[in-house]
Amino acid sequence: MIKINNIEFCKNNKIIIDSLTHTFEKGKINFIIGENGVGKTTLLNILGGVFDSTGVKSTDYGDICTENHQYKAELGFLMETPFFYYNLTSDEFIDLVLSLRKKEVSSDEKKRWYELFKMIDFTNIPISSLSKGARQKTAIISTLIHDPEYILMDEPVNGLDPVGVKILKEILVAEKKKNKTIIVSTHILEIAEKLADDVLVIKDGKKIASGNISDLRKNADEELEDIFLRLTENHDYEKVLSLI
Repeated sequence: MIKINNIEFCKNNKIIIDSLTHTFEKGKINFIIGENGVGKTTLLNILGGVFDSTGVKSTDYGDICTENHQYKAELGFLMETPFFYYNLTSDEFIDLVLSLRKKEVSSDEKKRWYELFKMIDFTNIPISSLSKGARQKTAIISTLIHDPEYILMDEPVNGLDPVGVKILKEILVAEKKKNKTIIVSTHILEIAEKLADDVLVIKDGKKIASGNISDLRKNADEELEDIFLRLTENHDYEKVLSLI
């Protein structure tokens, strides 16, 4: 579980995250949704200990901060733009990540992850020569292979083909059954609609709504896309529709 209370983050005298309070529960797939530039990535970076902020950010291992090594050891964080050493192969990169985390996994476990993502034929190819999808799969494997208790993912389906997306969705459901804290940011609402146990909607760095999708619906047939547009008062969308 991660609890945040009244957190704020400013950059260049601009408020990016504004007095945000929320609880991300264990054993649930928690989604953060919002338009581009509203603070989703910044919030994940705060939860991942990359950015500091005011307010309370507590976990089962204490407060989130740069010095909380126990929390970071149990964290898997997939950034929107993953960092790679492009001269390394996928296998070498994953070994490097494991060594930095001081974690060990068996060769059979690595093979299982490679086979799961259909990467077995690409593990010895330099990352610089891999497709965008194969790089994303490498990043996902490096995020999850050490079996973290906390999983943060920023736009995780970027670059994935439909098979890769399906595999990732099944993995998230499996990780949820292990009672892990899972937080995903996405602008692809169809994925959130299928997987989300809890949705946090933010606009201009503020929390404007949260809950499960049933709680957020005004009527039984309202889809998450409609809920999102209603909650964010997206009048530009209505103007565009009037021009079609």
